[in-house]
Amino acid sequence: MILERLERLSDRLARYSALAGLGGLMGIAALVTIDVLGRWLFNSPIRGSADIVTLLLPVVVGAAFPSVITSRGHIAVKFLSRIAGVRGADALEAFGNGIAMAALALIAWLSADHALRLMGSGETTWVLRLPLWPTWVAFCVLLAISTAVQAIVFFRDVANFVSGNRLETSSNMAGH
Repeated sequence: MILERLERLSDRLARYSALAGLGGLMGIAALVTIDVLGRWLFNSPIRGSADIVTLLLPVVVGAAFPSVITSRGHIAVKFLSRIAGVRGADALEAFGNGIAMAALALIAWLSADHALRLMGSGETTWVLRLPLWPTWVAFCVLLAISTAVQAIVFFRDVANFVSGNRLETSSNMAGH
């Protein structure tokens, strides 16, 4: 029951995060388009446009992670699953999701260290002199959310493996 609630919450978080990421990506696309047209038509680029893209890009990338995780849209190599059989494939799926959870947690921790270093150094963008650390703090928050979402996927896979239930996903519907 708790796991189902957490899955619904992670699905909502993933949708909102993906929408925010899409909005940021559309903003970057619009900014780059206007900047290029301004350079070409009026010989007048947008001052600091590269700085703004630099600040938005980590957040846009981080915002995509929860959606990829909940949709199980990550890249997976399934050659061992065919050999392992159904139960073995389910165990490998859970194991892979556990490794992904640990990797995300490590990346979040290293990114937090980077954000703290940026905060301490006062590093800014080149043209607009905007601080870099808030972008990296936002990226860290998105990675922490992604790690929590990945943990929910991992615990679902473990629960399904232990109970013998199979969750119909694109990975196990592909013929294992």
